[in-house]
Amino acid sequence: KKLKVRNICYAAHIDSCIFQYYSFLLNDLYNSRVKTDNIANVAVAYRTDLGKSNINFAKESFDFIKKWDSCFILIGDFTDFFDSLSHQYLKKQICDLLKVEKLPDDYYAVFKNVTQYSIVELSDLLKLNKLNDTPKGRNRINNKEKIISTEEFKNNKGLEKEFDYIVAMESRGFFLGAPVAYNLGKGLIIVRKPGKLPAKTISAEYELEYGTDRLEMHADAIKPGQKVVIMDDLLATGGTLGASVELVEKLGGIVEKAAFLIELKDLNGRKNINRDFEIISMLKF
Repeated sequence: KKLKVRNICYAAHIDSCIFQYYSFLLNDLYNSRVKTDNIANVAVAYRTDLGKSNINFAKESFDFIKKWDSCFILIGDFTDFFDSLSHQYLKKQICDLLKVEKLPDDYYAVFKNVTQYSIVELSDLLKLNKLNDTPKGRNRINNKEKIISTEEFKNNKGLEKEFDYIVAMESRGFFLGAPVAYNLGKGLIIVRKPGKLPAKTISAEYELEYGTDRLEMHADAIKPGQKVVIMDDLLATGGTLGASVELVEKLGGIVEKAAFLIELKDLNGRKNINRDFEIISMLKF
């Protein structure tokens, strides 16, 4: 049997309390929603107020099968579902649950923090607090109200997990992204027009002045949780940037930053993206 390994990440103390509060609010709405949709007794409809586990559902399924001489059994494989869950899809489902078109500011702040985050290794935090990596040391750090001060965090920004790839957009983005990726020792992912990439792809549509176009990325380019910096020569309306962001998020990736040589400010590319990652441009007109 193949062992599935997942990293366990702990939120900061205050953040964890905030996450628990909003989790309670959403969970309460969800428990009511599954009853309205008549799926409260479906095994994969996760909820907390039923008092059943997967073992109970398995027994019910076997008991049901025993009653029939023959029947069809449909099996769904959800092994990698949460590893590649689209953040845009998740946001849409939360909006649907709240019955709103756009996430309220407080919900959006929580959503942003659980989908775009930085990781600091526990061993590094222990060193900063002059504690040993022992049960006693970990217990002491868990009991601290604040692990490091804001000033200490700023002075140790290098402890954050770095990005994994440069994503370069067709076509002048290749000339900017490739040397940066090479010098930083990062991988390079290219985003191209339809039909130009050799293997299986995913695609995203964006608007032109008179119509639409699409961009594509290899379907296995990014693993869930990996971080990228997007690069191109020009930020205008933000159409190609938005499509590139969508491609990254479809694969479960996280956009850390976007960097451009030139930005045309009057075209409001930054505002059109509707994301909170940092956008850098060397020249602005």
